[in-house]
Amino acid sequence: LIVVYVVYKGAPAMTWEFFSQNPRRGGTEGGIWPALVGTVYLILISLCISAPIGVLAAVYLNEYAKENWFTRIVNLAVVNLAGVPSIVHGLFGLGAFVYGLQFGKSILAASLTLAIMTLPVIIASTKEALASVPMSFREACWNVGASRWQTIWRIVLPNSISGILTGVILQVSRAAGETA
Repeated sequence: LIVVYVVYKGAPAMTWEFFSQNPRRGGTEGGIWPALVGTVYLILISLCISAPIGVLAAVYLNEYAKENWFTRIVNLAVVNLAGVPSIVHGLFGLGAFVYGLQFGKSILAASLTLAIMTLPVIIASTKEALASVPMSFREACWNVGASRWQTIWRIVLPNSISGILTGVILQVSRAAGETA
């Protein structure tokens, strides 16, 4: 009922001008075009940074890293970073990117902050997706003479793509929600 009420009351304001114009009079009039464009830029840049790093980190942790105290600490850190509130990540990004690296108030600083914030989600979901591929698939590939990397590239990653995409979609949705 609430959604129906909001759509009913808000529908008359949803015009082409609302989506395509800049805000005027302190944001009380005009449109939301800069906010839409900024959100798209932030999502795309953070996705280009966090997706490759997250997938490669998960591949390393799941396929190459030996089970020892260091990898357990890294896995614990990844899980704990996923639960850190976004305001803490924002303050880190402000200190590290805006003031420390002197990027200023820029899309790059915000995108790097979002990438760091969403990286644990991608790593955790990709790691779980990789772990769900049966060991027998890997062993069969190794038995026909494939290297470890060939096995990962041709067998493990294609069989875990749905879990990897789930992590990436979660990253995109979290990044879009946190751009506000």
